[in-house]
Amino acid sequence: AAAAAAAAAASPSNAVATTTAPLSSPVRSGESPVVVLRGSSNARNHCGCSKWIDPQGRWRKSCERVIAAKWFDRIVLGAIAVSSVCLAIDRPDIGTGSPTRFVLTLFELVLNAVFLLECIFKVGAKGFFGYLRSGWNKLDFFIVCTSLLDTLLSSALSPDFYSMQGQNMALGALRVLRVFRIFRALRPLRVIARAKGLRVLVSTLLSAVKPVINTVAIAFCIFSVLGILGMQLMSGRLNYCSDRRVWYKQDCVGHDQYGALRVWTSHIINFDHFGKAVRALFILATLDDWTAHMWAGVDSTGRDTGPTENHRPEMMLYFFMCVIIAGFLVINIFVGVFVDCYTAASSDGVIKRTEKLDPSKLPDVFDDPADKWRLMVTSVIEEQAFDLIVAGFIVANVVTMAMESWKQSAWQTGFIDTSNFFFTMVFGTECICKIFAFHPRRYFSQTWNRFDFFIVTVSYMGILVDQVGQSVVGVNPTVLRILRVFRVFRILRAFRIFKAAKGLHSIITTLVRSLPAIINLFAMLFLLFFIYG
Repeated sequence: AAAAAAAAAASPSNAVATTTAPLSSPVRSGESPVVVLRGSSNARNHCGCSKWIDPQGRWRKSCERVIAAKWFDRIVLGAIAVSSVCLAIDRPDIGTGSPTRFVLTLFELVLNAVFLLECIFKVGAKGFFGYLRSGWNKLDFFIVCTSLLDTLLSSALSPDFYSMQGQNMALGALRVLRVFRIFRALRPLRVIARAKGLRVLVSTLLSAVKPVINTVAIAFCIFSVLGILGMQLMSGRLNYCSDRRVWYKQDCVGHDQYGALRVWTSHIINFDHFGKAVRALFILATLDDWTAHMWAGVDSTGRDTGPTENHRPEMMLYFFMCVIIAGFLVINIFVGVFVDCYTAASSDGVIKRTEKLDPSKLPDVFDDPADKWRLMVTSVIEEQAFDLIVAGFIVANVVTMAMESWKQSAWQTGFIDTSNFFFTMVFGTECICKIFAFHPRRYFSQTWNRFDFFIVTVSYMGILVDQVGQSVVGVNPTVLRILRVFRVFRILRAFRIFKAAKGLHSIITTLVRSLPAIINLFAMLFLLFFIYG
Protein backbone atom coordinates (compact mmCIF):
# COMPACT_ATOMS: atom_id res chain seq x y z
CA ALA A 1 0.00 0.00 0.00
CA ALA A 2 2.82 2.40 0.83
CA ALA A 3 4.51 1.64 -2.48
CA ALA A 4 1.27 2.24 -4.39
CA ALA A 5 0.71 5.57 -2.61
CA ALA A 6 4.26 6.67 -3.37
CA ALA A 7 3.84 5.72 -7.01
CA ALA A 8 0.56 7.63 -7.25
CA ALA A 9 2.07 10.74 -5.65
CA ALA A 10 5.10 10.58 -7.93
CA SER A 11 3.11 10.30 -11.17
CA PRO A 12 0.68 13.26 -11.44
CA SER A 13 -0.07 12.47 -15.08
CA ASN A 14 -2.20 9.42 -14.25
CA ALA A 15 -5.59 9.63 -15.90
CA VAL A 16 -7.50 7.83 -13.14
CA ALA A 17 -7.58 7.77 -9.35
CA THR A 18 -5.14 5.30 -7.74
CA THR A 19 -5.90 3.58 -4.46
CA THR A 20 -3.39 2.37 -1.93
CA ALA A 21 -4.68 -1.24 -2.12
CA PRO A 22 -5.64 -3.51 -5.01
CA LEU A 23 -9.34 -3.80 -5.77
CA SER A 24 -9.26 -7.50 -4.93
CA SER A 25 -7.87 -6.91 -1.46
CA PRO A 26 -10.49 -6.55 1.24
CA VAL A 27 -10.57 -3.41 3.37
CA ARG A 28 -10.22 -3.99 7.07
CA SER A 29 -12.93 -2.83 9.41
CA GLY A 30 -12.52 0.81 10.42
CA GLU A 31 -10.21 1.59 7.50
CA SER A 32 -10.83 3.24 4.16
CA PRO A 33 -8.67 3.27 1.08
CA VAL A 34 -6.72 6.49 0.61
CA VAL A 35 -7.50 7.92 -2.80
CA VAL A 36 -5.03 10.22 -4.54
CA LEU A 37 -6.77 12.13 -7.31
CA ARG A 38 -4.96 13.55 -10.23
CA GLY A 39 -4.91 17.34 -10.08
CA SER A 40 -4.84 17.44 -6.27
CA SER A 41 -2.81 19.97 -4.32
CA ASN A 42 0.08 17.50 -4.01
CA ALA A 43 0.26 17.12 -7.76
CA ARG A 44 0.08 20.89 -8.33
CA ASN A 45 2.80 21.51 -5.75
CA HIS A 46 4.95 18.94 -7.51
CA CYS A 47 4.61 20.74 -10.84
CA GLY A 48 5.33 24.16 -9.25
CA CYS A 49 2.04 25.76 -10.37
CA SER A 50 0.38 26.31 -7.00
CA LYS A 51 1.66 29.85 -6.65
CA TRP A 52 -0.42 30.85 -9.72
CA ILE A 53 -3.41 28.46 -9.62
CA ASP A 54 -4.01 27.91 -5.90
CA PRO A 55 -6.49 30.34 -4.31
CA GLN A 56 -3.86 31.16 -1.66
CA GLY A 57 -1.12 31.82 -4.22
CA ARG A 58 0.99 34.93 -4.61
CA TRP A 59 -1.06 36.33 -7.51
CA ARG A 60 -4.33 36.30 -5.59
CA LYS A 61 -2.72 37.71 -2.45
CA SER A 62 -1.03 40.46 -4.45
CA CYS A 63 -4.35 41.40 -6.08
CA GLU A 64 -6.06 41.44 -2.68
CA ARG A 65 -3.40 43.78 -1.29
CA VAL A 66 -3.73 46.09 -4.30
CA ILE A 67 -7.53 46.44 -4.20
CA ALA A 68 -7.45 46.89 -0.40
CA ALA A 69 -4.98 49.78 -0.61
CA LYS A 70 -6.32 53.34 -0.27
CA TRP A 71 -4.18 54.62 -3.12
CA PHE A 72 -5.91 52.16 -5.46
CA ASP A 73 -9.35 53.65 -4.70
CA ARG A 74 -7.95 57.15 -5.05
CA ILE A 75 -6.51 56.36 -8.47
CA VAL A 76 -9.81 54.85 -9.64
CA LEU A 77 -11.80 57.81 -8.30
CA GLY A 78 -9.40 60.21 -10.00
CA ALA A 79 -9.78 58.28 -13.26
CA ILE A 80 -13.57 58.46 -12.96
CA ALA A 81 -13.37 62.23 -12.35
CA VAL A 82 -11.05 62.76 -15.33
CA SER A 83 -13.30 60.60 -17.51
CA SER A 84 -16.33 62.68 -16.50
CA VAL A 85 -14.47 65.90 -17.33
CA CYS A 86 -13.46 64.51 -20.74
CA LEU A 87 -17.07 63.56 -21.45
CA ALA A 88 -18.17 67.09 -20.56
CA ILE A 89 -15.46 68.71 -22.71
CA ASP A 90 -16.18 66.62 -25.80
CA ARG A 91 -18.02 68.58 -28.50
CA PRO A 92 -18.99 67.76 -32.09
CA ASP A 93 -17.11 70.80 -33.46
CA ILE A 94 -13.71 69.49 -32.28
CA GLY A 95 -11.81 68.53 -35.42
CA THR A 96 -10.24 65.13 -35.98
CA GLY A 97 -6.70 66.49 -36.21
CA SER A 98 -7.02 69.19 -33.56
CA PRO A 99 -4.85 69.12 -30.40
CA THR A 100 -7.97 68.89 -28.21
CA ARG A 101 -9.12 65.76 -30.02
CA PHE A 102 -5.64 64.25 -29.69
CA VAL A 103 -5.60 64.92 -25.92
CA LEU A 104 -9.11 63.50 -25.48
CA THR A 105 -8.18 60.38 -27.44
CA LEU A 106 -5.01 59.95 -25.39
CA PHE A 107 -6.93 60.29 -22.14
CA GLU A 108 -9.51 57.81 -23.43
CA LEU A 109 -6.83 55.19 -24.02
CA VAL A 110 -5.18 55.79 -20.64
CA LEU A 111 -8.50 55.67 -18.77
CA ASN A 112 -9.53 52.47 -20.54
CA ALA A 113 -6.22 50.94 -19.47
CA VAL A 114 -6.75 52.05 -15.85
CA PHE A 115 -10.28 50.62 -15.71
CA LEU A 116 -9.12 47.41 -17.38
CA LEU A 117 -6.35 46.98 -14.81
CA GLU A 118 -8.87 47.58 -12.02
CA CYS A 119 -11.08 44.86 -13.46
CA ILE A 120 -8.12 42.46 -13.79
CA PHE A 121 -6.98 43.02 -10.20
CA LYS A 122 -10.48 42.49 -8.81
CA VAL A 123 -11.00 39.34 -10.88
CA GLY A 124 -7.61 38.06 -9.72
CA ALA A 125 -8.51 38.70 -6.08
CA LYS A 126 -12.09 37.43 -6.05
CA GLY A 127 -12.29 35.12 -9.03
CA PHE A 128 -14.42 35.84 -12.07
CA PHE A 129 -17.70 34.54 -10.69
CA GLY A 130 -16.99 36.00 -7.25
CA TYR A 131 -16.32 39.34 -8.92
CA LEU A 132 -19.65 39.25 -10.75
CA ARG A 133 -21.66 38.54 -7.60
CA SER A 134 -21.87 42.27 -6.90
CA GLY A 135 -24.25 44.30 -9.03
CA TRP A 136 -21.84 47.25 -9.07
CA ASN A 137 -19.04 45.00 -10.34
CA LYS A 138 -21.36 43.84 -13.11
CA LEU A 139 -21.90 47.48 -14.07
CA ASP A 140 -18.14 48.14 -14.02
CA PHE A 141 -17.44 45.05 -16.13
CA PHE A 142 -20.13 46.06 -18.65
CA ILE A 143 -18.73 49.59 -18.95
CA VAL A 144 -15.16 48.30 -19.36
CA CYS A 145 -16.20 45.85 -22.09
CA THR A 146 -18.24 48.44 -24.01
CA SER A 147 -15.42 51.00 -23.70
CA LEU A 148 -12.86 48.55 -25.08
CA LEU A 149 -15.22 47.56 -27.88
CA ASP A 150 -15.81 51.22 -28.71
CA THR A 151 -12.06 51.90 -28.80
CA LEU A 152 -11.45 48.95 -31.12
CA LEU A 153 -14.28 49.94 -33.45
CA SER A 154 -13.12 53.57 -33.50
CA SER A 155 -9.65 52.45 -34.51
CA ALA A 156 -10.99 50.01 -37.12
CA LEU A 157 -13.26 52.62 -38.69
CA SER A 158 -10.71 55.44 -38.78
CA PRO A 159 -9.39 56.60 -42.21
CA ASP A 160 -5.78 56.03 -41.09
CA PHE A 161 -6.54 52.35 -40.57
CA TYR A 162 -7.93 52.09 -44.12
CA SER A 163 -4.88 53.81 -45.62
CA MET A 164 -2.53 51.45 -43.81
CA GLN A 165 -4.48 48.37 -44.84
CA GLY A 166 -5.09 49.58 -48.39
CA GLN A 167 -8.77 48.73 -48.09
CA ASN A 168 -11.89 50.74 -48.74
CA MET A 169 -14.58 48.31 -47.74
CA ALA A 170 -18.07 49.26 -46.56
CA LEU A 171 -18.31 48.68 -42.84
CA GLY A 172 -21.83 49.92 -42.25
CA ALA A 173 -22.57 47.03 -39.94
CA LEU A 174 -19.59 47.91 -37.74
CA ARG A 175 -20.62 51.57 -37.64
CA VAL A 176 -23.93 50.50 -36.17
CA LEU A 177 -22.01 48.87 -33.31
CA ARG A 178 -20.51 52.25 -32.39
CA VAL A 179 -23.71 52.84 -30.48
CA PHE A 180 -21.70 51.44 -27.55
CA ARG A 181 -20.16 54.91 -27.23
CA ILE A 182 -23.26 56.06 -25.40
CA PHE A 183 -22.46 53.70 -22.53
CA ARG A 184 -19.42 55.85 -21.69
CA ALA A 185 -21.91 58.22 -20.08
CA LEU A 186 -22.49 55.58 -17.39
CA ARG A 187 -18.96 55.93 -16.03
CA PRO A 188 -19.94 58.54 -13.38
CA LEU A 189 -22.26 55.91 -11.89
CA ARG A 190 -19.17 54.07 -10.66
CA VAL A 191 -18.83 56.75 -7.98
CA ILE A 192 -21.99 55.38 -6.35
CA ALA A 193 -20.28 52.10 -5.53
CA ARG A 194 -17.73 54.01 -3.43
CA ALA A 195 -20.13 56.38 -1.62
CA LYS A 196 -22.26 54.82 1.12
CA GLY A 197 -24.83 57.61 1.12
CA LEU A 198 -25.37 57.31 -2.63
CA ARG A 199 -25.68 53.54 -2.30
CA VAL A 200 -28.50 54.07 0.19
CA LEU A 201 -30.27 56.31 -2.32
CA VAL A 202 -29.86 53.75 -5.09
CA SER A 203 -31.17 51.05 -2.75
CA THR A 204 -34.12 53.33 -2.08
CA LEU A 205 -34.84 53.69 -5.79
CA LEU A 206 -34.59 49.95 -6.37
CA SER A 207 -36.73 49.04 -3.39
CA ALA A 208 -39.33 51.64 -4.38
CA VAL A 209 -40.00 50.09 -7.81
CA LYS A 210 -42.84 47.84 -6.67
CA PRO A 211 -44.55 50.43 -4.41
CA VAL A 212 -44.21 53.04 -7.16
CA ILE A 213 -45.92 50.71 -9.64
CA ASN A 214 -48.84 50.36 -7.24
CA THR A 215 -48.91 54.13 -6.76
CA VAL A 216 -48.87 54.65 -10.53
CA ALA A 217 -51.90 52.39 -10.80
CA ILE A 218 -53.71 54.46 -8.16
CA ALA A 219 -52.71 57.69 -9.91
CA PHE A 220 -53.93 56.36 -13.26
CA CYS A 221 -57.30 55.50 -11.75
CA ILE A 222 -57.61 58.99 -10.27
CA PHE A 223 -56.54 60.60 -13.54
CA SER A 224 -59.03 58.45 -15.43
CA VAL A 225 -61.94 59.51 -13.23
CA LEU A 226 -61.01 63.19 -13.41
CA GLY A 227 -60.31 62.92 -17.14
CA ILE A 228 -63.72 61.37 -17.89
CA LEU A 229 -65.33 64.13 -15.83
CA GLY A 230 -63.40 66.71 -17.86
CA MET A 231 -64.57 65.06 -21.08
CA GLN A 232 -68.17 65.46 -19.98
CA LEU A 233 -67.65 69.13 -19.17
CA MET A 234 -65.25 70.42 -21.87
CA SER A 235 -65.00 67.87 -24.70
CA GLY A 236 -64.73 69.82 -27.97
CA ARG A 237 -65.24 73.18 -26.20
CA LEU A 238 -61.59 74.29 -25.93
CA ASN A 239 -61.36 75.27 -29.61
CA TYR A 240 -60.69 78.61 -31.25
CA CYS A 241 -59.80 80.11 -34.61
CA SER A 242 -56.26 81.22 -35.35
CA ASP A 243 -57.79 84.57 -36.32
CA ARG A 244 -59.10 85.71 -32.94
CA ARG A 245 -61.56 88.10 -34.61
CA VAL A 246 -63.51 85.07 -35.88
CA TRP A 247 -65.84 83.47 -33.34
CA TYR A 248 -67.86 80.88 -35.31
CA LYS A 249 -66.25 77.73 -36.70
CA GLN A 250 -67.96 78.05 -40.08
CA ASP A 251 -66.42 81.51 -40.53
CA CYS A 252 -62.88 80.27 -39.81
CA VAL A 253 -61.99 79.87 -43.50
CA GLY A 254 -59.80 81.74 -45.95
CA HIS A 255 -57.01 84.04 -44.88
CA ASP A 256 -56.68 86.67 -42.19
CA GLN A 257 -55.60 90.27 -42.64
CA TYR A 258 -51.92 89.24 -42.67
CA GLY A 259 -52.44 86.62 -45.37
CA ALA A 260 -52.11 83.63 -43.03
CA LEU A 261 -54.50 80.71 -43.45
CA ARG A 262 -57.24 80.55 -40.83
CA VAL A 263 -57.21 77.28 -38.85
CA TRP A 264 -59.74 76.00 -36.30
CA THR A 265 -57.49 74.55 -33.58
CA SER A 266 -57.63 73.39 -29.96
CA HIS A 267 -56.05 74.65 -26.76
CA ILE A 268 -52.70 73.12 -25.76
CA ILE A 269 -54.56 70.86 -23.32
CA ASN A 270 -58.06 69.65 -24.07
CA PHE A 271 -60.45 66.85 -23.23
CA ASP A 272 -61.49 65.80 -26.75
CA HIS A 273 -60.81 62.11 -26.01
CA PHE A 274 -59.60 59.91 -23.16
CA GLY A 275 -55.89 60.04 -24.05
CA LYS A 276 -55.82 63.82 -24.22
CA ALA A 277 -57.81 64.03 -20.99
CA VAL A 278 -55.28 61.89 -19.07
CA ARG A 279 -52.44 63.93 -20.58
CA ALA A 280 -54.20 67.13 -19.46
CA LEU A 281 -54.44 65.78 -15.90
CA PHE A 282 -50.74 64.92 -15.94
CA ILE A 283 -49.88 68.48 -17.03
CA LEU A 284 -52.13 69.91 -14.32
CA ALA A 285 -50.42 67.64 -11.74
CA THR A 286 -47.09 69.29 -12.57
CA LEU A 287 -48.68 72.72 -11.85
CA ASP A 288 -47.00 74.05 -15.01
CA ASP A 289 -48.91 77.22 -15.93
CA TRP A 290 -52.11 75.63 -14.66
CA THR A 291 -53.84 79.01 -14.27
CA ALA A 292 -53.66 79.61 -18.04
CA HIS A 293 -55.32 76.23 -18.64
CA MET A 294 -57.96 77.05 -16.03
CA TRP A 295 -58.84 80.35 -17.72
CA ALA A 296 -59.09 78.54 -21.05
CA GLY A 297 -61.70 76.27 -19.46
CA VAL A 298 -63.50 79.26 -17.92
CA ASP A 299 -63.65 81.01 -21.32
CA SER A 300 -64.92 77.90 -23.18
CA THR A 301 -68.34 78.18 -24.84
CA GLY A 302 -69.56 75.59 -27.34
CA ARG A 303 -68.28 73.12 -29.88
CA ASP A 304 -68.66 75.47 -32.85
CA THR A 305 -67.88 78.78 -31.14
CA GLY A 306 -64.71 80.39 -29.86
CA PRO A 307 -63.89 81.47 -26.31
CA THR A 308 -65.67 84.22 -24.43
CA GLU A 309 -64.13 85.80 -21.36
CA ASN A 310 -65.49 84.40 -18.05
CA HIS A 311 -68.26 82.50 -19.82
CA ARG A 312 -68.21 79.50 -17.45
CA PRO A 313 -66.72 80.53 -14.07
CA GLU A 314 -67.91 77.29 -12.49
CA MET A 315 -65.09 75.51 -14.33
CA MET A 316 -62.70 76.94 -11.77
CA LEU A 317 -64.05 74.43 -9.25
CA TYR A 318 -63.10 71.57 -11.55
CA PHE A 319 -59.54 72.84 -12.01
CA PHE A 320 -59.18 73.54 -8.29
CA MET A 321 -60.22 69.95 -7.60
CA CYS A 322 -57.76 68.62 -10.18
CA VAL A 323 -54.88 70.66 -8.73
CA ILE A 324 -55.63 69.61 -5.15
CA ILE A 325 -56.12 65.91 -5.93
CA ALA A 326 -53.66 65.38 -8.79
CA GLY A 327 -51.11 68.08 -7.99
CA PHE A 328 -50.94 67.76 -4.21
CA LEU A 329 -52.42 64.44 -3.08
CA VAL A 330 -51.06 62.10 -5.77
CA ILE A 331 -47.61 63.71 -5.92
CA ASN A 332 -47.27 63.55 -2.14
CA ILE A 333 -48.21 59.87 -2.25
CA PHE A 334 -45.15 59.33 -4.47
CA VAL A 335 -43.02 61.37 -2.07
CA GLY A 336 -44.30 59.32 0.87
CA VAL A 337 -43.41 56.07 -0.90
CA PHE A 338 -39.81 57.21 -1.47
CA VAL A 339 -39.48 58.52 2.09
CA ASP A 340 -40.73 55.21 3.49
CA CYS A 341 -38.33 53.24 1.29
CA TYR A 342 -35.44 55.54 2.21
CA THR A 343 -36.16 55.06 5.92
CA ALA A 344 -36.22 51.28 5.46
CA ALA A 345 -33.00 51.31 3.40
CA SER A 346 -31.10 53.55 5.82
CA SER A 347 -32.30 51.76 8.98
CA ASP A 348 -29.96 48.83 8.28
CA GLY A 349 -27.01 51.21 8.14
CA VAL A 350 -28.11 52.88 11.37
CA ILE A 351 -28.31 49.50 13.14
CA LYS A 352 -24.86 48.56 11.88
CA ARG A 353 -23.43 51.89 13.03
CA THR A 354 -24.93 51.52 16.49
CA GLU A 355 -23.49 48.01 16.77
CA LYS A 356 -20.03 49.35 15.93
CA LEU A 357 -20.25 52.39 18.20
CA ASP A 358 -16.82 53.77 19.03
CA PRO A 359 -16.50 54.61 22.76
CA SER A 360 -14.02 57.39 21.91
CA LYS A 361 -16.78 59.28 20.05
CA LEU A 362 -19.12 59.43 23.05
CA PRO A 363 -19.71 62.93 24.47
CA ASP A 364 -17.56 63.98 27.37
CA VAL A 365 -19.03 63.97 30.87
CA PHE A 366 -17.98 66.82 33.15
CA ASP A 367 -18.30 67.09 36.91
CA ASP A 368 -19.59 70.14 38.70
CA PRO A 369 -16.88 72.61 39.73
CA ALA A 370 -15.40 72.15 43.18
CA ASP A 371 -14.71 75.84 43.82
CA LYS A 372 -17.58 77.48 45.69
CA TRP A 373 -17.56 80.66 43.60
CA ARG A 374 -17.66 78.74 40.33
CA LEU A 375 -20.30 76.44 41.80
CA MET A 376 -22.42 79.43 42.78
CA VAL A 377 -22.18 80.94 39.28
CA THR A 378 -22.99 77.55 37.76
CA SER A 379 -26.14 77.21 39.87
CA VAL A 380 -27.28 80.66 38.68
CA ILE A 381 -26.56 79.92 35.02
CA GLU A 382 -28.38 76.58 35.09
CA GLU A 383 -31.56 78.13 36.46
CA GLN A 384 -34.51 78.34 34.03
CA ALA A 385 -35.03 82.00 34.98
CA PHE A 386 -31.54 82.81 33.67
CA ASP A 387 -32.39 81.24 30.29
CA LEU A 388 -35.63 83.21 30.12
CA ILE A 389 -33.84 86.48 30.87
CA VAL A 390 -31.23 85.81 28.15
CA ALA A 391 -34.02 84.89 25.71
CA GLY A 392 -35.73 88.22 26.51
CA PHE A 393 -32.51 90.10 25.76
CA ILE A 394 -32.15 88.20 22.47
CA VAL A 395 -35.69 89.12 21.38
CA ALA A 396 -35.17 92.76 22.42
CA ASN A 397 -31.89 92.84 20.47
CA VAL A 398 -33.63 91.52 17.35
CA VAL A 399 -36.34 94.20 17.70
CA THR A 400 -33.79 97.02 18.03
CA MET A 401 -31.85 95.78 15.00
CA ALA A 402 -35.10 95.81 13.01
CA MET A 403 -35.62 99.52 13.86
CA GLU A 404 -32.69 100.61 11.65
CA SER A 405 -33.78 102.32 8.40
CA TRP A 406 -32.48 104.31 5.47
CA LYS A 407 -31.86 108.03 6.23
CA GLN A 408 -32.84 107.57 9.84
CA SER A 409 -32.98 110.43 12.32
CA ALA A 410 -30.24 111.37 14.78
CA TRP A 411 -32.08 110.05 17.84
CA GLN A 412 -32.74 106.78 16.04
CA THR A 413 -29.03 106.40 15.25
CA GLY A 414 -28.09 107.20 18.84
CA PHE A 415 -30.65 104.77 20.23
CA ILE A 416 -29.43 101.93 17.97
CA ASP A 417 -25.78 102.59 18.85
CA THR A 418 -26.56 102.69 22.58
CA SER A 419 -28.61 99.51 22.40
CA ASN A 420 -25.78 97.84 20.46
CA PHE A 421 -23.33 98.71 23.26
CA PHE A 422 -25.77 97.50 25.91
CA PHE A 423 -26.60 94.16 24.32
CA THR A 424 -22.96 93.50 23.43
CA MET A 425 -22.05 94.08 27.09
CA VAL A 426 -24.90 91.80 28.26
CA PHE A 427 -23.95 88.93 25.94
CA GLY A 428 -20.26 89.41 26.70
CA THR A 429 -21.00 89.17 30.43
CA GLU A 430 -22.99 85.99 29.83
CA CYS A 431 -20.08 84.51 27.87
CA ILE A 432 -17.53 85.39 30.57
CA CYS A 433 -19.73 83.96 33.33
CA LYS A 434 -20.19 80.68 31.48
CA ILE A 435 -16.48 80.33 30.75
CA PHE A 436 -15.68 81.03 34.42
CA ALA A 437 -18.31 78.56 35.66
CA PHE A 438 -17.87 75.72 33.19
CA HIS A 439 -14.14 76.01 32.42
CA PRO A 440 -13.14 76.66 28.77
CA ARG A 441 -12.93 72.96 27.85
CA ARG A 442 -16.50 72.27 28.96
CA TYR A 443 -17.80 75.57 27.55
CA PHE A 444 -16.35 75.10 24.07
CA SER A 445 -17.47 71.45 23.88
CA GLN A 446 -20.98 72.65 22.92
CA THR A 447 -21.69 74.00 19.44
CA TRP A 448 -24.10 76.70 20.59
CA ASN A 449 -21.50 78.06 23.04
CA ARG A 450 -18.92 78.29 20.27
CA PHE A 451 -21.48 80.10 18.15
CA ASP A 452 -22.21 82.55 21.00
CA PHE A 453 -18.51 83.19 21.58
CA PHE A 454 -18.00 83.91 17.87
CA ILE A 455 -20.89 86.42 17.81
CA VAL A 456 -19.66 88.21 20.96
CA THR A 457 -16.10 88.42 19.60
CA VAL A 458 -17.22 89.78 16.25
CA SER A 459 -19.54 92.29 17.95
CA TYR A 460 -16.69 93.72 20.02
CA MET A 461 -14.48 93.89 16.92
CA GLY A 462 -17.23 95.77 15.07
CA ILE A 463 -17.53 98.32 17.89
CA LEU A 464 -13.73 98.73 17.93
CA VAL A 465 -13.64 99.34 14.17
CA ASP A 466 -16.43 101.93 14.42
CA GLN A 467 -14.66 103.81 17.22
CA VAL A 468 -11.31 103.74 15.40
CA GLY A 469 -12.91 105.07 12.24
CA GLN A 470 -14.53 107.97 14.10
CA SER A 471 -11.55 108.97 16.29
CA VAL A 472 -8.46 108.34 14.19
CA VAL A 473 -7.81 110.89 11.43
CA GLY A 474 -6.08 109.94 8.21
CA VAL A 475 -7.28 106.36 8.02
CA ASN A 476 -7.90 105.15 4.49
CA PRO A 477 -11.72 105.03 3.94
CA THR A 478 -11.36 101.89 1.85
CA VAL A 479 -9.73 100.09 4.78
CA LEU A 480 -12.56 101.19 7.04
CA ARG A 481 -15.16 99.88 4.58
CA ILE A 482 -13.40 96.52 4.52
CA LEU A 483 -13.13 96.37 8.30
CA ARG A 484 -16.77 97.34 8.77
CA VAL A 485 -17.75 93.99 7.32
CA PHE A 486 -17.66 92.85 10.96
CA ARG A 487 -20.83 94.88 11.50
CA VAL A 488 -22.62 92.50 9.15
CA PHE A 489 -22.06 89.66 11.61
CA ARG A 490 -24.24 91.45 14.15
CA ILE A 491 -27.25 90.07 12.30
CA LEU A 492 -26.14 86.61 13.49
CA ARG A 493 -27.45 87.56 16.91
CA ALA A 494 -30.94 86.96 15.55
CA PHE A 495 -30.03 83.27 15.16
CA ARG A 496 -29.60 83.01 18.92
CA ILE A 497 -33.38 83.04 19.13
CA PHE A 498 -33.26 79.45 17.84
CA LYS A 499 -31.35 78.53 20.98
CA ALA A 500 -33.89 80.25 23.22
CA ALA A 501 -36.96 78.65 21.59
CA LYS A 502 -36.89 74.86 22.14
CA GLY A 503 -39.17 74.13 19.17
CA LEU A 504 -37.02 76.16 16.77
CA HIS A 505 -33.93 74.57 18.30
CA SER A 506 -35.29 71.10 17.48
CA ILE A 507 -36.05 72.11 13.89
CA ILE A 508 -32.57 73.54 13.36
CA THR A 509 -31.00 70.41 14.87
CA THR A 510 -33.04 68.23 12.52
CA LEU A 511 -31.99 70.31 9.50
CA VAL A 512 -28.32 70.12 10.48
CA ARG A 513 -28.49 66.35 10.93
CA SER A 514 -30.19 65.94 7.55
CA LEU A 515 -27.49 67.89 5.67
CA PRO A 516 -25.47 64.75 4.73
CA ALA A 517 -28.58 63.11 3.27
CA ILE A 518 -29.43 66.31 1.37
CA ILE A 519 -25.89 66.48 0.00
CA ASN A 520 -26.14 62.85 -1.15
CA LEU A 521 -29.47 63.63 -2.80
CA PHE A 522 -28.03 66.59 -4.70
CA ALA A 523 -25.03 64.48 -5.71
CA MET A 524 -27.35 61.78 -7.03
CA LEU A 525 -29.40 64.35 -8.98
CA PHE A 526 -26.21 65.87 -10.38
CA LEU A 527 -25.02 62.45 -11.54
CA LEU A 528 -28.34 61.76 -13.26
CA PHE A 529 -28.40 65.20 -14.90
CA PHE A 530 -24.78 64.76 -15.99
CA ILE A 531 -25.46 61.35 -17.52
CA TYR A 532 -28.56 62.51 -19.39
CA GLY A 533 -26.80 65.72 -20.41
